[in-house]
Amino acid sequence: MATLLPDSEVGIAVVTNTGLISGDDAAQILPGLVDLARGKSPEVAKPFSMTADWVLAALTLLATGLGVRGVLRARRWARHTVRRPWWRTALWLLPQALPVLLLTQLASLVGLLMNRSGTLAQTAYAWPALVVCAAVGALASLSVITARALALFRHRRHARHGAGGDEGDTPLGTRDEHEALRPA
Repeated sequence: MATLLPDSEVGIAVVTNTGLISGDDAAQILPGLVDLARGKSPEVAKPFSMTADWVLAALTLLATGLGVRGVLRARRWARHTVRRPWWRTALWLLPQALPVLLLTQLASLVGLLMNRSGTLAQTAYAWPALVVCAAVGALASLSVITARALALFRHRRHARHGAGGDEGDTPLGTRDEHEALRPA
């Protein structure tokens, strides 16, 4: 960013290396330098990324909590899903892979929004909070999908062999229900 102040015969140039980050530092620094050159007190602008980092931190904690909750509730989910056809279960899990897709395409998305191109490493250098948030979301998502798939596999295997599921369940209901259906 460069500007000339003909009235005071001053020229100001600001060069920064911000990579892919939004809220270019040069554009935020230049007005303050112009104010200083004119003898005024500069206003300090808060960079966009400072506010966004707090939002990303909250989203990272939320993704962590939801991931832990999803893994801990995988068995319960499997019990409720065991009777669904495999394709319906797969469709139900598909949206949970979106955080993984977001992480793999993060550099492209940021580049598209900033009208620049770069790599994930450059994005991590420019805005680490964004990459950490996306990575934690992807890891939480993969953990939940894996835990649910394993729980569903175990639950279906037990149901097929007649061993029943957790808490005394059999493939067709609880053991008490089977006892009530038996002839005396």
